[in-house]
Amino acid sequence: MSDSLLTLKSAIEHLCTRETIGNPDEARRTFLDFRAALTRGEVRAAEKVDGRWIVNAWVKQGILLGFRLGELQEMSDGDVLSLSIRTPSLPAV
Repeated sequence: MSDSLLTLKSAIEHLCTRETIGNPDEARRTFLDFRAALTRGEVRAAEKVDGRWIVNAWVKQGILLGFRLGELQEMSDGDVLSLSIRTPSLPAV
């Protein structure tokens, strides 16, 4: 794992241990870096090592962090349809 990914892993693990996030803007930047690495395939939720699948718990924590940092946005067609979504969202694959 590269130094930048090790730094990202450490930041995600640190943020996930906090009951409250002191600097939400910095946490969002960390999450967006994580999401970009996930999208590029640099990090994976699980990897095959010696024929066995190994879970990368910190990646799961990063995904959950995205939901924790998200903000609700209301969307409506003005008449019938109404929904709330949480942003930032994870990439669709």
